[in-house]
Amino acid sequence: MLDFEKIENEGGPKSLYAVDPIAWSWSTFQDMGGKRILNATEVEGPDNELGPEITKWFKESIGEPTDLQKRAWSSIRSGDNVLIVSPTGSGKTLSAVIPAVDDVIRGVSARGSTSILYISPMKALGADLMRMLEELSNGLGRIPGKKERKRGRRSNSSSLPDAFLDVGIRTGDVPQSARRRMLVDPPDILVITPENLLLMACSKAREILGNVRFIIIDEVHEMVASKRGALLSLTLEYLSKRAEERTGSLPQRIGLSATIRPERLAAGYIGGSSVDGKLRDITIIKEERAKEVQIDLRTLFTNLEREPEIEESILTEIGDQISKQEGSMVVFHNTRRQAEEMAYSLAGRGIEGVLPHHGSLGPDVRREAEEGLKNGSLKAIISSTSLELGIDIGSVQRVCQISSPPDPGKLLQRFGRSGHGLGRTSKGTLYPKDTMDLLECVAVARAAAHDQLEKKIAQEEPMDVLAQFTIGLSIVKEDLDVSSLWKLVRGAYPYRKVKKKDISDLVLLLTERLPGANQTPPRLWKHD
Repeated sequence: MLDFEKIENEGGPKSLYAVDPIAWSWSTFQDMGGKRILNATEVEGPDNELGPEITKWFKESIGEPTDLQKRAWSSIRSGDNVLIVSPTGSGKTLSAVIPAVDDVIRGVSARGSTSILYISPMKALGADLMRMLEELSNGLGRIPGKKERKRGRRSNSSSLPDAFLDVGIRTGDVPQSARRRMLVDPPDILVITPENLLLMACSKAREILGNVRFIIIDEVHEMVASKRGALLSLTLEYLSKRAEERTGSLPQRIGLSATIRPERLAAGYIGGSSVDGKLRDITIIKEERAKEVQIDLRTLFTNLEREPEIEESILTEIGDQISKQEGSMVVFHNTRRQAEEMAYSLAGRGIEGVLPHHGSLGPDVRREAEEGLKNGSLKAIISSTSLELGIDIGSVQRVCQISSPPDPGKLLQRFGRSGHGLGRTSKGTLYPKDTMDLLECVAVARAAAHDQLEKKIAQEEPMDVLAQFTIGLSIVKEDLDVSSLWKLVRGAYPYRKVKKKDISDLVLLLTERLPGANQTPPRLWKHD
């Protein structure tokens, strides 16, 4: 628990320190209405029946698997849908990826199409994951089942060597030429954002996803309570049904999150429901080890009202920290504009090695910032939200948060960028701008310390999202009718209780002209 132990006066400003570790410990294992929490004692076998190639690579490159990874591998190898909940840096990604890659090595997953779909909510996170997967690919070497493709030569030529594990990415940063090549030579693993997944599902590119066996949804807490997440759940149901038609079984779904409450909601979102409306079974795997977070709260104002000089005071202190501190740091603002302004203001003061980072910047700028922080050429990155998730940005010594973060989960995500990994201490500094901001900072920090994260509330049947999905689906399914659409939609967790009449009314809205001379024409053609 977070214990605000000491308050010191320093000529007006105050420093507030937290010295006790945040309690990331769960010890209760129980049945949850179809959702099972896996206890460590249920795991048997040192390698969880993984193949010798993947086991050798893991031990030589990573070391011994953690208890979390052993439990996850055992459950995934058993065919379960899984939700993995654990702090940042605990090895969640490899917990999900290793069993899926093992199936590729064994030949269980055919290499003619994409068998592993890894959905990342942010482009920067996807690019970072690509680097890790490419290291895995190089370490495993060539894998039978697919020949190396070279320009000007046929990919099925017997004279070509076996291909390495093929990893592809589909985001807004990927050029059209690379997307076209992917259709001819599908990767074994495809890293993709939710929006690009929908675009693929509504185009001929969906053909390479017909044999998907594993769907991994990273950072579930970013998706479960948003309309973006509702649209993703519909897309997953469509792709899962297509895969079931081809392979005879639904793909396994694996969700990853460091900060999600309640777990039941996230589990329901990941698994979805069957045709009869019953939630699919899913195993919840939690990390029981503690993660220590040290928080320094710095108040640089002296009056109750916000002072005009507070921005300048914070800028000066951040600049001094960047100049004096050994190692790198990340500074979070709550808006992109503020992040850019601070980065350029610091550069204008002669502070070297500082760049901004957010999703609206070009891929080259973001890549320069990420690589610069890793290789030590940069001393600080000023970001908004783009670096708060599981991206590996090297060894960050400290994280600073300007003004109160939106909620306790965001605080843990952002401060978790420093001391990234279990057994290490994450260090962060909060900089409130006025008295109200200070109170909110203290409240958010205390809530995070007591593991009192804000509970997510699922979107319940957002019809505008369903309308968008229906229009997209009509492009690829000429025989679309109300009954089949209703059965498909009910599989998505936000629409598990939707009534057939609601679907019928929506289709009517999209296929018939509304009353009035100036109304737009229907967006779908209604077949007789």
